[in-house]
Amino acid sequence: AATTVTAWSGPEHQAIGSIASAFLAPETQAALNQLLTTFTVDGGSSKSKTFTFNGTVALMTTWADAVKNKGSIAYASTGGYHYIDYEDVTALDVKNKSATTTSCSTAINEVSCPEGVCITAAIANYTNRADVSNKFGDFARGEAILFLTHYLGDITQPLHNCGKLAGGNGYLVKWNGSLYEPPPYSSSKHNLHFIWDQFMIEADIQDNYSNSFPAYIKSIVNDITCGAYKDEAATWTQCKSPLQTDSGLVVKSVCPIEWSQEGNGFNCGSVWENTGSVDVNAQTDDLYTNGYHAKNKEVARKQLAKAGLRLAWALNTLAPASPKVAQIACTASTSAAVSSSPVPVVTSQAAATSTAAASYVASPAPASYGASSVPAVTNLYSAAAPVVASMAVAFAALAMF
Repeated sequence: AATTVTAWSGPEHQAIGSIASAFLAPETQAALNQLLTTFTVDGGSSKSKTFTFNGTVALMTTWADAVKNKGSIAYASTGGYHYIDYEDVTALDVKNKSATTTSCSTAINEVSCPEGVCITAAIANYTNRADVSNKFGDFARGEAILFLTHYLGDITQPLHNCGKLAGGNGYLVKWNGSLYEPPPYSSSKHNLHFIWDQFMIEADIQDNYSNSFPAYIKSIVNDITCGAYKDEAATWTQCKSPLQTDSGLVVKSVCPIEWSQEGNGFNCGSVWENTGSVDVNAQTDDLYTNGYHAKNKEVARKQLAKAGLRLAWALNTLAPASPKVAQIACTASTSAAVSSSPVPVVTSQAAATSTAAASYVASPAPASYGASSVPAVTNLYSAAAPVVASMAVAFAALAMF
């Protein structure tokens, strides 16, 4: 996979942070408020840059993209930690007759994770550094948490768990009548990876949620607690082989290898099906109109939901002085929802990676994608024992941006 990948796009990562914020313990939020009010990155020969978060998880989620590669000398080599290059045999290989059946690899080796540079290793490393008992110091712990808020999102995007054609970056596609990406990247042609980073989510928001990120996030949180995901959501944070940090802390809700293999499984299914020509440079089938988006939009939505919940559970374990445990329960009506007053999506530091902040017009059908607002929801974490994330607490606006 190329080091230019940015799964998900800025607003999608911020939405993951917004979902996570709904399930944070008060002690977790207090710890984040103290640890990550601001974070200053050494600029080397250029000026240092200070990022302002004020403990807001949604703002933290785009930091790792903002500083990777060209963003900072200190983080110039972190691009390779955003993905893992599993060697998959996909539906595209079957279609071009180079294989007879699909097969998704689960091998972590020098091809998929050369010299330990990949997302599974990164999550393990930063989980260890974020553990307060390991006494790494506030800067190192803050840095670790910033990376985790992003990587726990990246690992749910299927094409960040696939080496085929640089995780889809090398496979050109057509989208909604257009061969080219929206501004500011309108000189670049659409590729499969970009479609998954951004348009799988945002076309769904436009078509089914009145082009409203708040409505989309509300529906996801509702589905986790009381709706379509309620019977399975608890399993999303249960690991067969959880990480154990150097202090002996077993982080029961963090298992990057399991998560990456889960995400990779979609590459043996619908991610590479019905994508068009076997010629990787031929933009033939329109993935918005040929049924591809209709088939895959729920995959993308559920993966985003998993990322938000897993991030909350990880932060509840790692950020406060002692781990906090939550449970998911539907205890009241979900009619009280996200604030009807949207808040702006882009901050100066988020703007560097938020391609979705700008609307574009696709030909022939006009479409305005991108968040004019990203919601934040009221915290649903209850101090009761056992701790229950309760829908009895109404959603409210939080000025994140």
